[in-house]
Amino acid sequence: NDEISSILNRNFDSFFPEYIYNEEIDKLANLQLDNEKLIETRDLFVVQCLAGTRKSDVIKLFEDDYIYDERRNVFVIKTQKKGVDAFIKADKIKPILSKYPKGLEEPVTSTYNSRLRKIALLANLDRLVDGKPIYEQMRSHIGRYTFVTNSFLNGISKDVIKYMVGHKSTKMVDEVYLQLSMDNKIDIVAGVTDVEKTESK
Repeated sequence: NDEISSILNRNFDSFFPEYIYNEEIDKLANLQLDNEKLIETRDLFVVQCLAGTRKSDVIKLFEDDYIYDERRNVFVIKTQKKGVDAFIKADKIKPILSKYPKGLEEPVTSTYNSRLRKIALLANLDRLVDGKPIYEQMRSHIGRYTFVTNSFLNGISKDVIKYMVGHKSTKMVDEVYLQLSMDNKIDIVAGVTDVEKTESK
């Protein structure tokens, strides 16, 4: 329809990066789709949210291009951009990877982002951020923002997160990927989460 077409063709480069909540990831993961390419896009993005790596690195998981520590259930991949190891917990990811025994071809970024916006619209991800619904802001890198922010809010230290996403320092975590809203900060100060305990260690 016209709404979908206008969303898919819009320029989103100036939008502020956001992350999506765990319940929004679940909405995407459980969305019933009948289009193969949309299903592949959805699965790839959900793995991004669970792994915290770029699209080009997540593809390595689908292509079996990794080291797997079976005892600790952790994938290790070499990131394409920095050549640094990223350490990825495998428990929630393996069931998705098992759907693609022949691997998954990396989609062109513009096509991938366009499909993500359509999927998010179908999943009713309409929470407003800066006056714009999440479905209008969807793009590949939100998976990375999502993983970092949700990990931090779950009490994982930035020093551990940097290993998980494949960075040598916490600078990028602090300056780029960690997206804390006003509500997040109020929760932290109010003691709703244990983030402050992690930070003080």
